[in-house]
Amino acid sequence: MIVSNYRKGKLEEFFPFAVESLQLLSKQSDICLILYTSSHQRKIDTYLEKFKNLGIKFAYVNENPEECNTEYANFDRKFYFNVLFDDKGGFDPLEDWEPVYNFLKKLYS
Repeated sequence: MIVSNYRKGKLEEFFPFAVESLQLLSKQSDICLILYTSSHQRKIDTYLEKFKNLGIKFAYVNENPEECNTEYANFDRKFYFNVLFDDKGGFDPLEDWEPVYNFLKKLYS
């Protein structure tokens, strides 16, 4: 969602269409957004406040307590999700946010 700049105190810039996509997802009652980040807690708190002011609602950070362990799956250290918007999942924020936004806009308009 945010362009990495690795400079302390530098205001972060969002990738194009990231905010708009997450705002659309935040309006859906059947969607639970989870912030997946390696940031330190002080930055997470700052980000969550920023997202809240933008109308983006993350239910959890780095966990999904709604999914319980089963006989076949253990979610203690690896939480369950359906869609991952992360470079580790092959998501290219420069290329992929716009088609995601266009899809969501058609779907939820």
